[in-house]
Amino acid sequence: MSTTASYVATWRGQEIPIRVSPLAGRYLVRLGTEALEVDLLAAGNGLYSLIVAGRSYEVDVVAGEEELTVLVRNEPYRIRMQDERTARLRAATGMGKAQAGKRTLTSPMPGKVVRHLVKVGDAVEAGQGVIVVEAMKMENELRAPGPGTVREIRAPEGALVAGGAPLVVIE
Repeated sequence: MSTTASYVATWRGQEIPIRVSPLAGRYLVRLGTEALEVDLLAAGNGLYSLIVAGRSYEVDVVAGEEELTVLVRNEPYRIRMQDERTARLRAATGMGKAQAGKRTLTSPMPGKVVRHLVKVGDAVEAGQGVIVVEAMKMENELRAPGPGTVREIRAPEGALVAGGAPLVVIE
């Protein structure tokens, strides 16, 4: 990366501007008003090793249909990333709002479906829990990315699922 890259991340309904600039073999990452120096090593297959403020992190990134699932210290974070230009265009055309249409929740990592929190036909709100997946001895509640109706539940309770496997379809 020879110049600054600009993005907009949406996490828990909040938009966060991100700027990434090269800095003598590292990166300067600005998250909103906070600046961090980051050492980054891409290990392949969506796995990264980061050193941030002297602390080491192993980060696994799985791309879904509309967002990334970022696993840090066994904690999944679902984040929507857009380059800044796309975010501006979507906002200007009204496409930046919570997306309507078909959305598929996917498993952030290999695991076991522990329980369904909704059933087919249920109306859900953005951020509402819909399914729980156990992975690495931790239960992860996956939440609706936007309002809609549950159209399909593709993985029954007790099913073993791969990372990225479709679980619930909301429309």
